[in-house]
Amino acid sequence: MSVVRKFLLIIALLILLSQLCVPVACSYTYSIVHISDLQNLASRYPDTYEYTFSYLDSIRDEYNISAIIFTGDLVNNYNDKKQWDVYARSIEKTDIPVYVIAGNHDTNWGTSYSNFFRYTGNDDDFYVTSINDFNLIGIDYAEKTRSEDTFNKIRDEITKSSLKFNIIATHYYMESDTDRSKLGEDIFDKLIDRPTIIMAGHVHSQIFRVIDKDGKYPVIEDIANYQDGYDDDDDDSGRNVSAGVLYTVTTDNGMVDEIVAQEIRIIPAQEFGEIQRIYKNETG
Repeated sequence: MSVVRKFLLIIALLILLSQLCVPVACSYTYSIVHISDLQNLASRYPDTYEYTFSYLDSIRDEYNISAIIFTGDLVNNYNDKKQWDVYARSIEKTDIPVYVIAGNHDTNWGTSYSNFFRYTGNDDDFYVTSINDFNLIGIDYAEKTRSEDTFNKIRDEITKSSLKFNIIATHYYMESDTDRSKLGEDIFDKLIDRPTIIMAGHVHSQIFRVIDKDGKYPVIEDIANYQDGYDDDDDDSGRNVSAGVLYTVTTDNGMVDEIVAQEIRIIPAQEFGEIQRIYKNETG
């Protein structure tokens, strides 16, 4: 090999090494958005529905948004084509991957899934996939709970995964009194085998709490339902409201170092709530 070729090879290697993540500076940050229960927008405020997704797309690069997780009640009436068309037009406003699960309004309280299947392409009662450092488990609405066979299949899928964190997206996880539904209890008892974020809706409220399972697994329970406005709005913002929760994940040398969450309000005004740290790696 000539001296010139050796020199060029060394330069190429130096450039490549300079682009690789070294132990003292390997940090990466991305975001995931949780929204739910946009059914009133589908039936009464379609422009707000569309703007929800176009706005999130407009901040995609700034916040490095990897996914939007939509936990049900995509429409108000499961059999209304106009409302489903609003949903279809709206998700076309973004190139961010949108993961959806079925709510009670989408399925006539669990009795008819045909339009949900047709418009979303989801043709099973659950799915398991991955988003960056998370397993994503989507479980469709059930009036009571899912079968033991379904839970066994989900467990088999996540047991095979090497990822250290789960997101479980469902609709009817919690009752109005903040107790878990039957489905919620089964999810909590049967599926949580690592740190987990539960994302759900249904309850007409915004609930965010962090608990431990068996003293080993931190569990975040996030209900993001803004269909009646904001809980802290004394002036009653009405139903023309769009908001959700923005999760920001920071990794260090390939390990999740920190997860923070904050409310993201989209309509009637764009603003971000206080940041809450919900996970910090203290193991070194």
